[in-house]
Amino acid sequence: MLKIIIAKEELAKVEADFARTVRDQPHETCDTAIRFRGGPFHGQVLWVPSFGIWAHFGIPPSQKLNQNRFWNVFGLGRPGKSVRITCEINSPFQGVNNSIGGAFATDGTGHWLVLHRGNFRLPGRFTGEFWQHYRGATAQVHAGTKVCTMALVMTLGSPYAVSDLAKFIREVDRVKAALR
Repeated sequence: MLKIIIAKEELAKVEADFARTVRDQPHETCDTAIRFRGGPFHGQVLWVPSFGIWAHFGIPPSQKLNQNRFWNVFGLGRPGKSVRITCEINSPFQGVNNSIGGAFATDGTGHWLVLHRGNFRLPGRFTGEFWQHYRGATAQVHAGTKVCTMALVMTLGSPYAVSDLAKFIREVDRVKAALR
């Protein structure tokens, strides 16, 4: 069974590998405004045309509430002057935090996996109905003292890692559209 990674040093390594996996794809760097509830964040995103996704890896801007996490945001389509976030796959810097949607895990054989709890926000509400509509891969995961079901986003090091990430982003977009 998968186990959530909680050690600060290992989480930093997995975060770096996650970002590198996307950066290793042919991409363009685009200056844009990332739109979110706290206001726009002006920065750079990676546009990966072969998968039709954009990505930003970093730490949350000061307007974001929870600063104790990595800020990994993703969207669909070529970035323009501004972009809309389709999903965030964040992990805490250390420990387990069930209010943060993303998590990194290990399978015990040296593979790192990127996971998501399915807690997405739509304007004015959370998408508790996510699991009723989600059609992607899932995994049972030891998360602290609990075992829970999480969406399996990608396995780092897999030749299909970025393809799996793009499928997850598209699936989240589909589920959000169904719930609007």
